[in-house]
Amino acid sequence: MMLMAEGTVSLKKKGGTIKFTNTSKKLQNLFKRIARELGYTTKRKDEKNIVIYSTELAKKLLKLCKSFRVKPFKHKDKLIYSPAQLPKEIFKLPKKDIKELLRIYFSCEGGVVLGKDKRNDEVILRVCHPKLQEQIMKLIRLVKIEAKKRGRGLIYIRKRSEIKKFAKEIRFIDGVRAVRGKHKGVEKNKLLEIVLERHRSV
Repeated sequence: MMLMAEGTVSLKKKGGTIKFTNTSKKLQNLFKRIARELGYTTKRKDEKNIVIYSTELAKKLLKLCKSFRVKPFKHKDKLIYSPAQLPKEIFKLPKKDIKELLRIYFSCEGGVVLGKDKRNDEVILRVCHPKLQEQIMKLIRLVKIEAKKRGRGLIYIRKRSEIKKFAKEIRFIDGVRAVRGKHKGVEKNKLLEIVLERHRSV
């Protein structure tokens, strides 16, 4: 799930490379811990990139997901997307595991928007790949949270009752901070608490 959100998996003649790209130390440490538990060694390529060099693991991952490229290719003025998609087995997992996967994805690619008017407060998630967006929406529905799509690649939760459910059932990984906008550097869960507090009196 971390790799589908912000990673790449490649298999070339010289071997397999699995790379997770994120500036959050919390997310980097989670990726390293998961790799360790699976028996793989990670290397820090730079401040943003943690890499595993393993042909075996790359083959396993590509067998599960076909591709981890979520950005489109441009061909003759058309956007072409890779066959990236989550394994079907994910949708049969227990609800607690689905919530954990969503927590990881929201922590990597999501955030909280505090509107000038609190009616515009929302939890957002960026998923540009059409198939992946459809699958993430399905996972959110499986945990009984109502989300909607806007534009090309944005999933959002705006209803007060649904943001409350998100805060109770999913949330973000503790310590992960916003990386852009006027709240850059603030913990995402702290922003979520501010939204809940703004709506508590309604």
